[in-house]
Amino acid sequence: MLSPRDRYTVLFELKRLRRIGNVRDPFVRISRILNNRYTASQISNYYRNYLNPELNLDDLNDDEEYFIDDWILCNRTENGTIRWTSLIKDLRKRYGFLRSENMVKNYWYTKQKRSRNSSQRRRRLSTSSRSSRRSSTFTIASTVIPVTTITLPFDPTALLTPPHHDDYTYHQQHNYLLPTLQCNFYPKEDKFLFKKFL
Repeated sequence: MLSPRDRYTVLFELKRLRRIGNVRDPFVRISRILNNRYTASQISNYYRNYLNPELNLDDLNDDEEYFIDDWILCNRTENGTIRWTSLIKDLRKRYGFLRSENMVKNYWYTKQKRSRNSSQRRRRLSTSSRSSRRSSTFTIASTVIPVTTITLPFDPTALLTPPHHDDYTYHQQHNYLLPTLQCNFYPKEDKFLFKKFL
């Protein structure tokens, strides 16, 4: 927002005014020096968020983010307002870094927007899945498939012992077994051949 020359003027005038001592409304004086191209609140805001030499402009680390979340949950007023200046002071006391108000606000509001968007996305997906379920039930209900009951010739719940293939009577007694494709190797007496070779 400020040109490089104006930035230098703001920093120089703030140093000069601090040397003088307790000066009332320093940003109003700087605004007059800059020929009222910027308001005092614009200069103050720009200084607090970008020009202050004590600012740490690195990204917030995880501990700071957790601290901001907890602080806001514990210290938010009843009507929902957040006292950002006191949050920034507590952050500085806890971690030793001065963070800009914009950085803290951007973190918080971006997180809130993400959670809002994800919950809306979940709602949209759940409503679309409900509508697709409804339409699929309607299509299933419209196509009627006749169901016939089939009675099986065996009891599928019975525990079966393995069949003895050498016992021919076992198969005759337990006719509820499924037929297999195994060959029947039981010798049959051929009376004709037996008598011929004897």
